[in-house]
Amino acid sequence: MKKFAIAMLVVAAFAVAAHAESKPAPEKIENDIVLMASLTEVEPNNTAATANAIAGGDIYAAALSPAADQDWFVFTTAGGAATFETGAGPATAAGDTKVYVYSSNGTTQVAYDDDGGAGLYSLVNYNFAAGTFYVKVIHYSATGTGNYTLTCAAAAPPAGNDVCAGAIDIQDQSLSSWVVNLNAAGGYSNNYSLPTTGSCTGYSTPGPDAIYKINLAAGEAIMISEAGACDMVLWLATDCANLLTTCVAGADAGLTGGTESISYTAANAGTYYLVVDAYSAAGCPVTVTVNAPVPQEDASFGSIKAMFR
Repeated sequence: MKKFAIAMLVVAAFAVAAHAESKPAPEKIENDIVLMASLTEVEPNNTAATANAIAGGDIYAAALSPAADQDWFVFTTAGGAATFETGAGPATAAGDTKVYVYSSNGTTQVAYDDDGGAGLYSLVNYNFAAGTFYVKVIHYSATGTGNYTLTCAAAAPPAGNDVCAGAIDIQDQSLSSWVVNLNAAGGYSNNYSLPTTGSCTGYSTPGPDAIYKINLAAGEAIMISEAGACDMVLWLATDCANLLTTCVAGADAGLTGGTESISYTAANAGTYYLVVDAYSAAGCPVTVTVNAPVPQEDASFGSIKAMFR
């Protein structure tokens, strides 16, 4: 009987130890599909000083190995909400993670999650101030190892030509037709809103906008068009410091999925600012086409001369 009691105590001890390294069955269904990673973790990244850089849209393929491994990532942001989520990597998957977010000193914890993701994986949502932050991923168990993915979802930093001061020079960049991701994912927001009435387009412009510029001689004519899936706006102004009051041509004739076009003959020589805009608040990717400026006498657009010579 004494031997039996000792045996039962040993079994109980093992059960307690096992429980310390386990959790109840996950409340969520774990996604078995491994996401296509865009980046691969580079070791050593066991400290803030050796952290791998991560940004919005990145998906890291990573591994916690050997036991007690720490993976660090550095995230630089202009501010705003961002999400960090771990998921299943290829076999053998880690299965259970913890995610910590630290401030720029690498030691002050500002966010943490254990099981907010699918299964026993982690998901951190945090509204960041502008600056540099660090993300640490570890296994739930001190002896645990395995593969995982780390996904960062965050708004892109503002594009340089989101404001007029950063306007892209169409001629300098040899642009004749291009696509701009006119939404938050592309780094564009609504900076220039024409008035609801009395504007050069006939409507307000509550959507995101991108700014370009072009030099025209007096009498030169230009044709510009914009195509995309959202309700778009297109307008041309003469003064970067006063875009809203110096619009000389604008178009907002179509609805969702339409095409907007403007043609303009320069009254004066100078720099003109093209505002690729949207009426739809969310914006969308759009294709912009600019015909080369031609002298007034050839302004039929039937004999466009070479734009860049």
